[in-house]
Parts: sequence; structure tokens; C-alpha cells
Amino acid sequence: MLGLAQEPDSKAARPFSNFARGYGAYPSPSILTKVATAIPSISALIQQSKNIIIVYYCKSIGLVYYFESYHRFLTNYKVQGEIFMTFTATRIEITPSGAALGAVVTGVDASIAAEPEVILQLKQAWRDHHILIFKNQQLTDDQLLAFANYFGDILQQPAYIRKGETEPYLPPLVLTLANAASEESSVNVAPNYRKLLPHIDHDWLPTPSSGSFLYGVELPENGPDTYWVNLIQAYEELDDLTKKQIAGLQLRHFNFYGKYRDEYPEPGYAAGRSVEPGEQVATHPLVRTHPDTGKKVLFLNAASEVDIVDYDPVEGAKLIERLREHIKQPHFVYQHHWSKGDLLYWDNQATAHYRPEFNSNATRVLKRVSIAGSRPF
Repeated sequence: MLGLAQEPDSKAARPFSNFARGYGAYPSPSILTKVATAIPSISALIQQSKNIIIVYYCKSIGLVYYFESYHRFLTNYKVQGEIFMTFTATRIEITPSGAALGAVVTGVDASIAAEPEVILQLKQAWRDHHILIFKNQQLTDDQLLAFANYFGDILQQPAYIRKGETEPYLPPLVLTLANAASEESSVNVAPNYRKLLPHIDHDWLPTPSSGSFLYGVELPENGPDTYWVNLIQAYEELDDLTKKQIAGLQLRHFNFYGKYRDEYPEPGYAAGRSVEPGEQVATHPLVRTHPDTGKKVLFLNAASEVDIVDYDPVEGAKLIERLREHIKQPHFVYQHHWSKGDLLYWDNQATAHYRPEFNSNATRVLKRVSIAGSRPF
């Protein structure tokens, strides 16, 4: 429990001089408009506010205060000869989903600036759980971009030629994923209610995105849900013989989106075929190393063409099909049922995601921002 305006015990009490030495300066002037002049009143104020977490005060014998290590000291008050001080940081909670990956974050409003300690805590939680789920957010495109930018540079998707046009089109930084949006703003191929198989965003780029934010704007009540696959766990559960077989293999990833504008193709095995004009292809390790944790990742999608470099085409097709079936196992999966205002941030370096087909008459609108990544190794 956090302390309110009451006499602290000896473990919580610290002298003001120690605080000043630890932070290098005395607290800054108050950013709040009013503070009560008595301890009971401040207690009432604390109970009414989610942002006021701890009260500090001093009498003639010196200052004492409660604290939590990741919070920041922001304000002080001089009221009737006593000094009252508060934190104005939001306390967050991170609750694992109970599935193979994912955690729900409470206490974060993505529309406003966040404390450094909060961002660091979120980054560690993302490394631990690979998906962060923020509920009940209300975001403009600019606010979504600003929050995403805490976690890296925003990925600019490359230009492409849209159907019926001759000039390159550069997608916006905030992409609309929808079956009810104009072609100008939507990046979905049509018809965009059909199922999507497990895929890794931007795996056809030399430097795929490190992660993405997806924000629910308008969602059908009956789904579809989105499913994320833990590709670290998928690798770890391979038998030793298969791990040895795939060690060091390089995989070509083809971008079906640039080639198939009006349909979802069946995933195939490219078998060493030539790259067609305008087609985007990248080669990555089949087993990549996560750049933050060092864990091994089975970096494979089940949604588009791939092939293994310098590998027998027949044996390569059999191996990829076996691995694709492996990553589809339900115990590798987190299933997310969408609500309006949901914001999800996933690790694109360690997951694949998919969704089933849904009613073509349902309206489904989401906004996505992706974070630039590094070359897989």
C-alpha cells in the first residue's frame, strides 16, 4: 500500500537532505493550482485523484517522505509554515495474459506524455511478453504517432504502384486497415474480409519492422479476433534434429502484397524462381536471434511465398510445410478479442499474427503504426 498523509514509519522516512543529494536539486515549484492546508484535507485530495500518489511533509524536526523508486518527485508546497510535496506520476500495472505471450497494461494513457520510468518499464515488459495490450484508449493519429515514437523511429513503408496508376504511391505513417475505408487510406488488399494466415509484417524488407501498434477504431461485436504466435517458443519446442537441420539456413521472403493487389494468394514454395520486375524480396536467417534478448526465433511466415537458399527444392518445400504446421499449434498463441479503444503493441521480431475471415458486411477499422527495425542476424 502507498502511504497517504500520515506519519511514516521508520523504513519509509528519509531526510530531505538525502533526497536533495539523490536528485541533485530541491523539488521544483508546484504545478498544481491548490493544496489543502491540513493533512486530512490532503488525504481527501489524494483519494479523489489518480495522479496524486504520495504526500510528503515536514515539521520543525525535518522532512520525511514516502517514495517508490520509479516515480519522479515533481512538486512542493509551503502551507502555513509546513512543506507538502507530492508525486504526480501514474502507477502502472502489467498483468500477463496467461497465454503463450501478451500482457495487459493498466494505468497508461497513450494520448499524453509519459514519464521516462514508465517507458522503460513498458519496454522491459514488451521484451518479456512480446505483446502489450492497452485498453480504453482515445487517440488521434498524431497522438498514436507520438506514443509509438517512444519505442523507436517510425517505419516509412516503401512506395508502390497502385492498381490502375503509373506513379508511385507513398503510404502514410499511420495506415488504415479496414474494409470500410477509401483506397486512399487503406493498405488492405481486396476483398479484405478474407482470412489472413500467420505472417510477419515487412519480412520482405531488408530491415523488417521491429514492432507495430494497432489501434481499434471501429470493431464488429462478433469479431474477428486476432491471433499472435510466439515464434521463440515455437523454435524452443522443435526437436534437436530439426534445430540442427535448420541452423544456418537462409530464407527468401516474397511480398505478395505488391504482386497480388486484388486477392490473397495461397502460400507457396518459390523453389528458386526468379524475382519478377517490381517484386520485393528479402533474405533472412530462418532462425534469427532476437536483438534485445538473444533468444532464437523461428522467423517464418505461413502466408506468402518463401524458399530456402541453395537447398533442394523438393526437400525445402517439405521442410517449410512441416515448420508452418508446427507454428500453427494453439498453445503458441495469444487470442485477442477486440474492443473499441484497444491499442496493441507487438514484437514483430518474435511473433507472427493472423485472423480468420469475417462477415463482409461488418465494419472493421484499425490504425497501424510500425517501428523501424534492424537487419536480422
